Amino acid sequence: MVLLSIIRRMEPKKIFWLVGAVLVAAVVFLSYDLFFYSPKRDFSSRHDSLPSEFKEDKPFLIAGLLPLSGDNASMGRQIQELMKFAALEVEKAGGVAGKKMELVFYDTECSDKKAQEAMSAIRGLGALAVIGGVCEFEGTVMSSLARSAGILSFSFNSSLENLKTTGISGLSFQMMPSHLQFAQMAIDRINAGVALNQPAKVALVFSQGDDESVSGASAFENYSRDKEVVISAKIELGKNKPSDVLDALRLSGARYIYMPLKTAEASVVLAAVGDYKEKVEVIGPYVWNRSSPVKFSDNITLIWPYPEIDPPRVLLERLNEAGVPEKPIPEAVRAYDVVKKLADVFTVSGRSVPKASEKILGSSWMGTGETYSFDEFGGLKTPKWAYKSK
Repeated sequence: MVLLSIIRRMEPKKIFWLVGAVLVAAVVFLSYDLFFYSPKRDFSSRHDSLPSEFKEDKPFLIAGLLPLSGDNASMGRQIQELMKFAALEVEKAGGVAGKKMELVFYDTECSDKKAQEAMSAIRGLGALAVIGGVCEFEGTVMSSLARSAGILSFSFNSSLENLKTTGISGLSFQMMPSHLQFAQMAIDRINAGVALNQPAKVALVFSQGDDESVSGASAFENYSRDKEVVISAKIELGKNKPSDVLDALRLSGARYIYMPLKTAEASVVLAAVGDYKEKVEVIGPYVWNRSSPVKFSDNITLIWPYPEIDPPRVLLERLNEAGVPEKPIPEAVRAYDVVKKLADVFTVSGRSVPKASEKILGSSWMGTGETYSFDEFGGLKTPKWAYKSK
């Protein structure tokens, strides 16, 4: 009533400007809501009204969001090459339901901002699927925006925890275990070997300057609460030298090391603790260059999630015939497998994204030598650790 009384007293010209300002504010709000990413927004109610089929006059388009420059460029380029190789094989076999498969790539540099920019471009192109997310934050943004646009997304490293809180399922698939899954698997293994009423002592080692490493450490720290696990030493590489891990072990009495680290740092840390005299298990998710000359005492057990599993022999033979001598990393083989599988699924599913999603959830895929399938959230079921004792 008060507002109505104020409006009645206003001059017609002022009322006109007031209405105009309200309309402009409404347009700005709706534009932001429709086109910009909000990590807490549930897009599930929106995708059904969006296009979910590829048109007769357009090719079958798959996008790749990969770090083609920066620290993870070597991984991104190898994934890109195997995606191209898969697309070439699909084309030789007749395409997707008779249509040509095309790939488009965007360099994300493992940046969530660049991933967001790339997804805006991909949405305009009419891509039906996107593969990428080598880094966690980049992968979460990619999966969320793809979901809002009705695009299938296959991420190497989007956080399942983040995807579940945003309500994303069905169209988003995670091809590698998340930091949370790694933490759960590691703590389950640690607890299985702990004596009754004796909490396990763990040394947590991570890189202060690496967001992925910090995320992995945070996931382990958060999940370890109330799990009979005590983090008795916390080493931040950048503040401390890798050799400080050995001193921390001696002081803390830890019998486990959990270290989400990349190749160079992991190799240096392993070399530093190589002659530790007490029994200790070193647990990933770390990437270690196994060709590095690191010696270990008999007391050290190495555990990592990505063993050197040979890719399928047939794939290696085809790569060799094509002049690709380097053995592909598991992530690249997964990307190859997804491209090939998408061609089959869309051909059978009547070109519908929702139908293709259902078919993917209900099937097993062949990846790096093992069968894997997805749960209702699109995450890998029961990822396994590999063990190696020295």
